Amino acid sequence: MKIFIMCLLVASFFISCISPAQEPSNQFRVPYCSPIVRNLPIFPLHTKLAAGTKDSSVVLVGPGTWATSSHGINHGKDIEKITITLRGGINVDAKLIWFDKAKDIATLSAKSYKIRPIDPMSYNIADLEQVWNIGYAGMANGELMSFTGFKVRYRKDALMIVNALAYGGMSGGATVRCVEGHLELVGIITALVQHAIELEVWTDKTGIIHQRRTLINSGQSIISPMKFQSSE
Repeated sequence: MKIFIMCLLVASFFISCISPAQEPSNQFRVPYCSPIVRNLPIFPLHTKLAAGTKDSSVVLVGPGTWATSSHGINHGKDIEKITITLRGGINVDAKLIWFDKAKDIATLSAKSYKIRPIDPMSYNIADLEQVWNIGYAGMANGELMSFTGFKVRYRKDALMIVNALAYGGMSGGATVRCVEGHLELVGIITALVQHAIELEVWTDKTGIIHQRRTLINSGQSIISPMKFQSSE
C-alpha cells in the first residue's frame, strides 16, 4: 500500500512538471489573419519639391489624419505640393501638420472620405512577435508589397528594428501585426538596413586610389513605433 501511494505521488509530481505553463495574455497571441494588403489604408504619397518629386507611402491613422516618414516629405523643406493617390486613381491634396526629423515621422492632414483608419496597438509588442512591412516599393511599379518578419529590438534612439524586408518607396508605409483576427499598426517604416559585403579598390590613370563598397539589403528595416497608449 505504501509503495502504491508513493507511486501516485511521484506520478502526480511529473504530471505537474510537464503541464504547459500559461503564457501572459498579451504576448505571442496566435495570429488568425494574414494581411490582405489591398484592403489596408496605405497609399502612394507624392511630394513635389522645387527640384524633383519624392515618392513614398502613407498610412491613414485617423479620420483625415495620415502618418508617413519625415524624409519622404523632405523634412518639410522646399515643398510645393503633397498628394495622396487613393484607390481608383483619386488624388487628394495633403497638408503637412508636424514632423520629427530625429524619429523620421510626420503627420499630414488630407481628406479620407469613408476609408477606415488602421487600428492602433492595443498592447505593447513583444520581442520576436510576427510583423508585416507594407508599402509601395518603387521596384513594384505602383503595386503594394508585403514582407513578413518579426520584431527584434529597440535602438537607443527608441526606433525599432524588425527582421522584415523593406525597399525604396516603402518608407512611410506601415509595420503591422495580427491580434485575434485583425491588424494593428506597430509603426511607420523609415529605412532599410544595408550591409557592405565587399570593398573594391582601384587606381585610376592619375594614380588616385578609389574605394567602392557593394551594399546589399540586410533583410532588416527601421521602424518609427506608434507607442501603445493605455486607456486606464
